[in-house]
Order: sequence, then structure tokens, then C-alpha cells
Amino acid sequence: MALTNRRILITGGAGFIGSNLAEYLSDSNEVFVLDDLSLGSRDNIEGMNVRIIEGSILDDAILSQLDEMDVIFHLAAIPGVQDSIDHPVRTAEVNMLGTLKMLEYAREKDAGTFVFASSCAVYGDPGEMPISESTPPNPLSPYATQKLASEHLIRNYSELYGIKGVSARFFNVYGPRQNPYSEYSAVIPKFISLCLEGRRPVIFGNGEQTRDFVYVKDLVRGLELMASVEHKENIINLGSGREISINELAGTIAKETGCGLEPEHAEARKGEVERSLADISIAKRVLGWEPEYSLEKGIRETIEAFKRKHI
Repeated sequence: MALTNRRILITGGAGFIGSNLAEYLSDSNEVFVLDDLSLGSRDNIEGMNVRIIEGSILDDAILSQLDEMDVIFHLAAIPGVQDSIDHPVRTAEVNMLGTLKMLEYAREKDAGTFVFASSCAVYGDPGEMPISESTPPNPLSPYATQKLASEHLIRNYSELYGIKGVSARFFNVYGPRQNPYSEYSAVIPKFISLCLEGRRPVIFGNGEQTRDFVYVKDLVRGLELMASVEHKENIINLGSGREISINELAGTIAKETGCGLEPEHAEARKGEVERSLADISIAKRVLGWEPEYSLEKGIRETIEAFKRKHI
């Protein structure tokens, strides 16, 4: 089921995931992007049929001027475990207070649906795999705690004020427009960029830690379904359902880029989990969603997008 002829607000819509979502939805809907451009870029939404509102989700004056929306996708955040460890108060202001302000806006404007970008980080390192929505949360960083607290706020607003709120727990998302040079960058864009530049990728720890990587085009399709399909779920995992080690990932990227350089290893980072693998059975059953991209296909598309940027 697709969203059509809706007024849609995407916070953080000039960022990596937000811009891919805006592109996906803008042909059939009226899309508004709210972004302070601290992490996102106008280049990411250049040429799209969207209206950009430059400003912060913490700015009451901007929120008061926004019109009513049918759907809100709340993606704006300061991402990254390490930054939340280094700056817990600053990240909490955006990641928790920002969510609360967006929920208040949704309540006051009687928005139809509120979809929140949460994270698999809320699970911590549970040990047993795969990780389902019923796995008890065990956040290991302020970032993860901030995401979990936001989920509870959304549940509160759903129960108290009738907002249709749902939290999407993202696993490791990758794809075009992901910034490889940001301090918040994920492993795939960093590895691809370094390989294309003829430099050795850096693996933190021994590389045997595993992750579940989901391609951004699959993810945004799942987000649309979360907003358009009738369901009663409060939380839904969006991942690939495939577990791969960072060492294996580095080998795949080296093969696809033609990079013959061996990765170097650095000290493991605090707050990082050892294993991650999504149970996506609820998304399959409730939304009729499952990934269409294999990791290899998604990486090939991402490499081609990065090459165009390097030319």
C-alpha cells in the first residue's frame, strides 16, 4: 500500500535516510522537509519536488508556523554512540526533547500518523539472536537510552492523546548519500570511500563483531508501509535478517571496489555491541515487507553512487 496525495513532513529530511525517503515519497505526495542542515545538506534534495524549511525541531517559532500534516516521519537526531558518550546533554536535547516537541506539534495539529526513527541500539548486546521486538531493551549508551525514552514518549502520546505513533527500530542502514567523512559515519561508507581513495580501511576491534545491514531503499519502503498499512504495532524492526562480520564486510567491499589493501585494526570502541541480527517477522507479517536487496547488490549500487561523487 502506498502513500498518495498526503501532506508529509520529514524531519531531518536533508540527511542520508531522510533525503532517500523524501525522494521516494515526493512523486505522489506533498513533501515538506524540516532540517537545520547541521548534518544534512541541500545537495541531498536538489531537484526533488519538496519544500525545505530550514530550522531546528527545537525551535518553537518554526513549529508553530507549520501547517497540518497527514503524516510525520521524525528522523531528525544527533546520531552515534560515541557522540552521546562525549556530549550526553547536547544529544539528549535533540534526541529526546526534540521528539517531545514534535509530538506536541503532532498533537496540536492533529496529525494522522507519527513514525519515529528509533534504533536497534536500544537492545544493547542481548546475546541471543535474532533480536525480536520482544527482546528486553538494554541500552548501553546515552544515544540508545535517548531513543528508548523517545519510544516511550510516543507510546504515551498514542495512549493519552490518540496519536497513531509507531517506532521503527533501524538496524545498520547504508546506501547512497551517506556521508563517509562525518564523525557519525557508519562503517560501509567509510570503507567504500577509503577503498576508492586507495587507503586502508580501519576496523575497530578484532572485526568478528557482527551487524545486520539494511539497504536504504528497502528501509524507506518499510517506513512508507508503517504509515500506510493499518496495524496496531508500537515497535517494528527494520533490518535485513542477515548477520555478517565486519571482517567479512571489509572483504566484500574490497572485492566490489577492486581494493587490494588489507584493513588495519584499531582499539575497540566503548558502547559497541558484539552481535546484531534482526528478527523481521513482524514487518513481514504485518506490513508485507521484506528486503529486496542483497548486501552485495546494495553495496554495488552504493559504490556506483560514490564513484559518481568521486568523478
